[in-house]
Parts: sequence; C-alpha cells; structure tokens
Amino acid sequence: MEIVLPEINEKVLNKIKNECFDRIIKDELILDIIRTNDIDANFIKRHLYYFSLYLNDHNICSSCPGPLICKKKNSHLCMDLSIDKKNDNVSFVYHKCKEEKKISGIKRKFWLRQFENQYLYYSFRDSLKNFAFERHNVVKKMIEYTKNPSNKGIYVSGDIGTGKSFILKLFSVYLAKNENTKSIVFVDCGNEFKSLENCYNTAIEYFNYYLEQFKEVQYLFLDDFGKEFKNDFVLSSILIPVIEYRLEKHLPIFISSDYFLSDIKSAYSYVSKNYKASKHLADMLDELVIEVNLLGMSYYKMK
Repeated sequence: MEIVLPEINEKVLNKIKNECFDRIIKDELILDIIRTNDIDANFIKRHLYYFSLYLNDHNICSSCPGPLICKKKNSHLCMDLSIDKKNDNVSFVYHKCKEEKKISGIKRKFWLRQFENQYLYYSFRDSLKNFAFERHNVVKKMIEYTKNPSNKGIYVSGDIGTGKSFILKLFSVYLAKNENTKSIVFVDCGNEFKSLENCYNTAIEYFNYYLEQFKEVQYLFLDDFGKEFKNDFVLSSILIPVIEYRLEKHLPIFISSDYFLSDIKSAYSYVSKNYKASKHLADMLDELVIEVNLLGMSYYKMK
C-alpha cells in the first residue's frame, strides 16, 4: 500500500518559524549566546530547531520541581549548544544537572549503601512530614549530633512501622552532605550479616576486608539491628569485633532496631547461649550509643 504524505503548506510553515524566531530572539539567554559567540539573527534562523529546543530545555530546568521529579525525557541531563560559526553548524552537548552532581557527590561518600537511590533525593526535613510529633525527639537528637559530633552515636528503638529505618536513611544522607564527612557504611542487618557469614565460609579474604571497613569507616549505620539471623558466629565474629574496635577508637555508630537496647543481651543470649558475649555486646552498646524511642501506630496502618 502506497503511503501518501500530506503536502507541506509553505506559508503556514514559514509563519510557525517566524513566530518561533520572534519568541526566542527576545529571550535574554539567546541574546547572551548571540553576544558571546558573535553570531547574527540569520544564524539563529538557519538553526532555529536547535535554539528552540535548547531554550525549552533550559526553561524546564529553571522551574525544576526537584531532582526526584525530573520532567525531562533525558532525565537529570542539561542541554548545551556547541556552536561552530566557521562551518555554520550547531549541535547538542549534554551534562549532568547541578542537582544530580550533588547526588553523585553524596553517593561517593558511601563505601557501602544498602538502600534505594530514591532516598538520596529526600531532604532530612522530609522525615517529619508524617508523625512529626512522635519523630521530633529522634530528629532533634540527630540534629544535635551534627552540631556537636561525638563518639557517642544514636540507637533508635521502638514500634514496628513507625519510620525508624526511614529516618536513619535520611540522616545518613544528611551526614553525607557535610563536607567533613569522608566515609559512610549503611548496612541492612537482615541481609548483610548472612552474606558475611557465607563470605566467611567461601572467601575469607573478602570477609576480612569488609569487616575492616565496618570497623574503620567514619560513620557506621546498622539498620534493622536484631532482624539478622542471631547466632554465635554473628555475635562473636562480626558484632563484637566491630563494636569493640569502634568503642576503642571513639568512632560513632547509628542503629535502628525493633528491640530496645535493654533487650539485646537477652535476644542474643537466648539464641547463641553465649551469655558472657551477649552481655559484653550490650555493655559496649550502652557506652557507644544514646537510645531514643520512636513509639506510635504503624505508618502502614494509618494510610
């Protein structure tokens, strides 16, 4: 079947081009490009397509609602024009937007980050959008820490589903934005400790390497502490060596857990039967963290 293309109405096409030209030639951004590159109005007309798309791209960026909701198809990329006056040519050049560059800088602070990228785009104040009253004391303690850093970290305990992990993730991102922050490890205990145990049995050198990072990193985050498979190996070969080292070197640790700090000793001694080691772990945590409780109805039940 033969495809018949519609005829182009030159008058209508020229009218559209002229209207587009009249619109963009008045824009200060285009006028600045004309001055900088010493080009004239005819050059703009010959390459109207490029200048029109460039201006549209710039306008989208200038009214950006935030990097989490980028409206462009080429998400998080900004368009520039490469102008070759000698060869009468224009082309597009792309670069990361300034907000995405900030996110890249935050990512580099994490030696290990076991949470989704979306949390990198939130502000720490977003942690108070729901249950602000219940979360206020937890957030207050974290803000106090950033103003007066110490070797004593924070242990967030309390009811299931109240947002302990959410706050901990946003706090780690908040710390990553600080120029004095060099390195962070954020661990999902429920998955990572089991992986480390498997690693110990199959590739001991990797296990030792990871354990050294956990010991020496500037800020260590343990999310969902207590959800890991609690056994003597996790207690004696992972937790105690890491906690002992950080306590000795005055390095902070930040923890979220469904267990209250007073329950940790019984939780581990019940499973491992190693009462002395369990008490040692609990005593060290008492020295290393300040406990704050987050109590209330689960966010998921409230929705």
